[in-house]
Amino acid sequence: MKPAGYILIAVTVSVAAVFILYQKSHHHLPESEKQIQKARTKELFLGKRQAHSVARVEDKVFAGCEELETTLNDLDFRRPPSEWATTLELRELDNCEDPALEQILTGATTACFGKKVNHNQCVQQLMVLRSMLRTRFAVDANDPENVADLIIREFSNKKDPDFKKISQMSEKLLDMNPTNLNFQKLWAMSKLMANVKNVPDGLADEIYRRLDPDMMEDPDFQAYRMFLETKMDPMLAEDFSRDFVEMYPQRSQAYEMLGWSLWQQGRKDEAREQARLALKFNPQDPWLLKLNKDLNSKNSNRGSYQGRLQIGIQLEDLYN
Repeated sequence: MKPAGYILIAVTVSVAAVFILYQKSHHHLPESEKQIQKARTKELFLGKRQAHSVARVEDKVFAGCEELETTLNDLDFRRPPSEWATTLELRELDNCEDPALEQILTGATTACFGKKVNHNQCVQQLMVLRSMLRTRFAVDANDPENVADLIIREFSNKKDPDFKKISQMSEKLLDMNPTNLNFQKLWAMSKLMANVKNVPDGLADEIYRRLDPDMMEDPDFQAYRMFLETKMDPMLAEDFSRDFVEMYPQRSQAYEMLGWSLWQQGRKDEAREQARLALKFNPQDPWLLKLNKDLNSKNSNRGSYQGRLQIGIQLEDLYN
């Protein structure tokens, strides 16, 4: 059995980024060119932050991207929406003509200025765009913001993120600030993902030594604990998940994990019931909606029930 083949990793450092093991990632693309209304601009509730200086070679900067980079450097994505009050102009996105940024520029334009503006998606796209702009040239690897930029770029700029590289960069962040829980979560996740095809026996101890003890009780970390401690053996995963359900009876993830373990044992009716309970506690989750549909399909098979791991942090959390 190769359990990792049935595990989907939903990496929530980015609302838009979902990575499937051994498959391609999904990218946000415009449904129609008509959605991109270039004749107008819309006010975006984005806040200013102290301008961030990035060392770069001026004569290598692609024409039109400098103004956009300056504007994005003034945005503080960590502040609450009520404090966001500045305007980004569509022309700044249009004027940036770097071919390497074409896809993310299109996504940002659609999310921020399309027919139906999506502010959450807009913010995520702009943060990725900012990271890509700020890391085009040499950066200071000892600056935590630069390291965060490189991590976001690695997540967002490749079909298959290099989790070994992400684990090394997140460990650098953790070395700079060992008590930061977001850095701990990111490092633990990437460390596990870098070894997901063959989890070594000592990996759990290595990860636990660097984590805050309270992390062991964090609901967002339970799926990782299950992966590390059971190596996704269905029977062991069932026991772990039942304890999770007992500890957090209102958490949809607990029922989702339990359902996976039952499905892998061929106990499909029990698994469907757990998936239904997961959806009951999180009825708007697109992943759970699709999962329940797939499990009740006449074509369902062992691979229909994919588990997922979520680290429970957002892109902006990496700049703490």
